[in-house]
Amino acid sequence: MAEGSAVISAQPRQAMSDEAIDQALRALAQAAEYLLAEHAAAVRLQEELSQKGERRLEQLKAQGQTSGALILDPQESLRAQREFIAEQVADQHERAVALFVSWWADVVACAAVAVLAGVPLRPARVVAADPHTRMRAEDLAALAPIPNNQCELAEGMDGDPPGGGDAPGSAMVGRGDFAAELGLRITRTAEGEPMLAEDEWPEARRRRLWGRAWLDHQMPLLPTTAELLRVMTEVGTPGETVTAIFDAAHAVDMALAAKIHCRALDRQLEKAEEPEAVDRLDAEFSVWGRAGDELPAALAAYARVLADHLPVLRAARAGHCEGVAGRPCPVSSNLVQA
Repeated sequence: MAEGSAVISAQPRQAMSDEAIDQALRALAQAAEYLLAEHAAAVRLQEELSQKGERRLEQLKAQGQTSGALILDPQESLRAQREFIAEQVADQHERAVALFVSWWADVVACAAVAVLAGVPLRPARVVAADPHTRMRAEDLAALAPIPNNQCELAEGMDGDPPGGGDAPGSAMVGRGDFAAELGLRITRTAEGEPMLAEDEWPEARRRRLWGRAWLDHQMPLLPTTAELLRVMTEVGTPGETVTAIFDAAHAVDMALAAKIHCRALDRQLEKAEEPEAVDRLDAEFSVWGRAGDELPAALAAYARVLADHLPVLRAARAGHCEGVAGRPCPVSSNLVQA
């Protein structure tokens, strides 16, 4: 693909070919891998500058220059400024990694689901989690609709927000927050009446697609490992591929479980009073926190494995459907809709 050319330029509902899907996945992988490498480099620089500062402090202590003396050290001030900037850059890269790795894993999972369930993958679904693309109303219409019961609940909300409901428009605050979680926004009719509309911006689309998975854990909503295994087995996927995908999905499950456990530990830490309990919970939080921090890397590994084995899934699905020629292909799945 020539530099500057679009990977996808198609109608939002058009079924994508295997070639187009593979091209999109390669481009997504390239972008995500770039950000992963940049984040790692930013973290290394931050750690290097921090360690340099610690060594400088030890030198000053050894020279007896830290007790009451006024110190002029422009190079140390420069190092501290560089560390501050490096920390900000690392944080920004961490956010970018979450956005792009989640998008990558989401699209790869959708591609696998499309193969296993025998449904087309459409450009609108591939672009839906793009962190920087605004989608038009006709593009949003090509996505799975927001459930009616949730829209009706948002429409019907009129409870007061925390702090009371006497202020003008205060009932709309609670409704607006709930609508935003669904990927909706509040607009107004020509008569000035409030109404809900689909929000076209990236953050709203992520909430629409992934719900609490994104809001709570900064990750996409993926098919469950059990369901993925069941459908792969049903179409006769080779054992090597099943094992590789299971291992990758299980690693995501474990990193997610660690993040959830950290939240529980954090709540316990807030209530703990005894020093021994605080130390124990703090140590446990540190261990589980490191495991939870592996979620972006686990999602990237998941995306790599699924993409690598996508041709095998296609072949297994094709072979399975040939074996039931003349009858509907009997793969029924509750996997995430593609």
